[in-house]
Amino acid sequence: AGEHVPEPRSEVFTVKVLPLNHPRFSVPCPDGANTSLGFLRQSIRNVLSSAKQGPREVDMDNIDNAAGATDYRLIFRGREVVQPDTDTFASIDLGHECAVHCCPRLPAAAGVRKNNDASAQDPRCSPSNASGAASSAS
Repeated sequence: AGEHVPEPRSEVFTVKVLPLNHPRFSVPCPDGANTSLGFLRQSIRNVLSSAKQGPREVDMDNIDNAAGATDYRLIFRGREVVQPDTDTFASIDLGHECAVHCCPRLPAAAGVRKNNDASAQDPRCSPSNASGAASSAS
């Protein structure tokens, strides 16, 4: 009697997306680890924009504007994915069924400086004031 050996199942390479304030979903990636980050970003925008607006058809000739203006920050392994859209999953070691967190990018407010801007630092923490504060305390 011959034993039945099941055929190996070819799983579709997917990335789990965990958006802030939206249900989790998976994105099937046609090229596996060679899929571009741009494909993932666009897929996420499409899913989240259709979740906000309900089902609709996407105009493939105008795909860049189809998802709306919202941009999303992607977080993988605790760091923001800042690599260009042309980089692949393999370049950041993003594997099958890995989780990517996703949150909307907030618009920059007028007059707000980034943390690394020296002029935006608290003057009480500057090295020049540290010696002055110590001498006035004695």
